[in-house]
Amino acid sequence: MAGWSLEKIRAFRCYSGHFGPSFSDLLGRPLPTITYLRDPLERAVSLIHFILREVTQFPDQESADLVHSIKASSHPFEAFVETAAHLPGVRDGQCCELTHRWPLQRYLTPEGNFSPNLATFWNEGVYPPGDRLLEEARAYFDSLPAFGIAEYPEESLHYITEVLGLPRNEPLRWERLAPERQNRWQPFYWKETLPPDIRRKLAGLLEADQELYRHALNRFQSERAQRTSTTSPRLPG
Repeated sequence: MAGWSLEKIRAFRCYSGHFGPSFSDLLGRPLPTITYLRDPLERAVSLIHFILREVTQFPDQESADLVHSIKASSHPFEAFVETAAHLPGVRDGQCCELTHRWPLQRYLTPEGNFSPNLATFWNEGVYPPGDRLLEEARAYFDSLPAFGIAEYPEESLHYITEVLGLPRNEPLRWERLAPERQNRWQPFYWKETLPPDIRRKLAGLLEADQELYRHALNRFQSERAQRTSTTSPRLPG
């Protein structure tokens, strides 16, 4: 959307991205939002592999230098875990995604075009204080009309398409799976490969995410039980 006019951005009916609750502020209207949650440990390991494999742009030079030095080490994954607390998106990353707010109106030019500085965009948002991160993430999550759990892909997609009123004419297709998966989705794939010490270190960075995930699973199971006995709700319009 960089370079687009606000008028053009507002003309769409559906958006996909990582703006969290800030995007409706830019649109100037409420925006029903749907998200997926993933087992926090699985997500963290997958994110680390993704960064080591594909990411080439970083929010600041310090992060860039750190990741480049990690990639050059003899054991890059283990080195990343040791420094993960200092890199954005790893520590309680799902709670941060749900509460990360950007002053999006600030990125509008006098001509009304959306022009964020993509090199520094991630660092320009704000999070709640640490003692309120989980509380605010859970409150925002509970305001969502529907959501998915990555470990329950078919049930999640079925529920979301029901809420959106979309047809399910094709089987679920997976894209951009890690090469190690050999084009097969396996829940809890990474957990089975982690050495115990690495698992403990990562778990210490994910306490709020673990609590949010447990809360999401309880809600998912409760709403799944309701869907088996009642008609699922749909979003208006």
